[in-house]
Amino acid sequence: MKQRIYEIISDRQQVLGFGILTGLFVLLNLITITWTPLPWLDEVWFIDTAVNFALNGSWTTTAQLSFGGETPIALYPPLYQYLLAGWIKLGGFSILSVRSFNIFIAAIVSIVLFKGLRKLNHLKSWYTILIFVFLFWGTGLFSWSYRNGRPDMVNILCSVLFLYSYFMYLKRGYGKWKMWLTVVFVLLSGLQACPFIVTVLIYVYFIRKEYRSRTKIAFFITILGFMTGICLLWGHFIYHNHPRSFFWQFSHSATISQVLHKIPFLSEFISPEPGVYNAVSEFLDCYLKNKNYAILTLVNIFVLSLLLFKNKTKKHSIEVFFLGFSFLMPAVMFLAGHCLSPYTWMFYLPSVIVCIICLEKQNHIFLKGIYGILTVLFTVISGLPKSLAESDRSAHTRITQFIEKQNFKKDVVLLSSYSVYYPIREITKNSYYPVYPARYLPPKIEYILKDETDQYRGEYDNFDQYIMEQGNKLIPVDSLAQPKIVLYKVAPN
Repeated sequence: MKQRIYEIISDRQQVLGFGILTGLFVLLNLITITWTPLPWLDEVWFIDTAVNFALNGSWTTTAQLSFGGETPIALYPPLYQYLLAGWIKLGGFSILSVRSFNIFIAAIVSIVLFKGLRKLNHLKSWYTILIFVFLFWGTGLFSWSYRNGRPDMVNILCSVLFLYSYFMYLKRGYGKWKMWLTVVFVLLSGLQACPFIVTVLIYVYFIRKEYRSRTKIAFFITILGFMTGICLLWGHFIYHNHPRSFFWQFSHSATISQVLHKIPFLSEFISPEPGVYNAVSEFLDCYLKNKNYAILTLVNIFVLSLLLFKNKTKKHSIEVFFLGFSFLMPAVMFLAGHCLSPYTWMFYLPSVIVCIICLEKQNHIFLKGIYGILTVLFTVISGLPKSLAESDRSAHTRITQFIEKQNFKKDVVLLSSYSVYYPIREITKNSYYPVYPARYLPPKIEYILKDETDQYRGEYDNFDQYIMEQGNKLIPVDSLAQPKIVLYKVAPN
């Protein structure tokens, strides 16, 4: 009885400790969220439709391309935009309110992972909880993902919720329709996670024979969820009079687009991405995009090889199962033809789980030391603290003050850099960004704001050409030294 009471107290203390650590990371990120990175192409690309929808009720954007309809809209699956719009409605519009949404979602992801691993009888020691929290919140690439306006964290949350529902179904035999709902959300939050979900099911089917019958049912439910999600995605673009934009989703896979482009009906909608394709280089790049994953996986392979050699674990153990999956997933994303850095969570998180299981099952001082050193390297030396220490903490403040100094009238019409998005959007909804099609620009542009330090500044050639075609010239009005932003007034020749 005393032992049971002690276990309950210890369990609650561990949960409380995890909650405190997670809360501290959330607080740290909220305090520093304006430091880095400055708003950039992807962030403005993904949030602008949600911002306009929240502030004006219009599902439009001045920061994207257009694949149909008269006005560009968000081309990405819309779940992130709809959720963010609701968040902005509640919390108002600012860089803090927009970026805090992803931090909030990241916290939920960590809680779901924590709860799921606890149900599988892992994360039962203080040391592994500490390692898990720091590897989740502190590593460079992963912390970058939740510190800007990309939709990846919502996609991760939906995928993790699916995995939680699926493994609970395997263990307990209920929750089938939760799986279906989470699959629908996965598709509506980003098609890139679809290969991940399918790979999980196929991998479990072949590796864990005891779960084959339930995995067959899960696979059927997943296909049903994908079909439902595709119908809802199609309905979304039809509702907004952008049916062609539905097909944009498939144009960014080097593999899928090549196949679909050969189908007569789809050939006019889907264009494979141009460029020289080196299969060997692309394959290796998938494994090296996330340096934390690459190093952690090498260490996991070394540790498990040693444990297998010494008969400390078995080749059919759960840690070998997760290691195999984490090593397989980059190859799957290579075959899917769309392996980007923000998608490396699909194999980084399983690799983290491998190290957690190894630590708990072996509880050896050598393993604690090697994984502890890795965690320090990944977080303190090359992760979030390093990123914050090297950031220009006042850059966003200087940009905001520079914009406020101009005393732009409400609804001024201008062409703008991404880095000035937040202060400019508080003034006007008529700010247009580099990738916005020139043919949709209004006839009267008053100013151009160019960030000369922006790596995407070359895209302004499109806008400069538009200005010259209109018979106008650019007159420098003011500038900011760092980052170097130049304000031009558009005047007749």
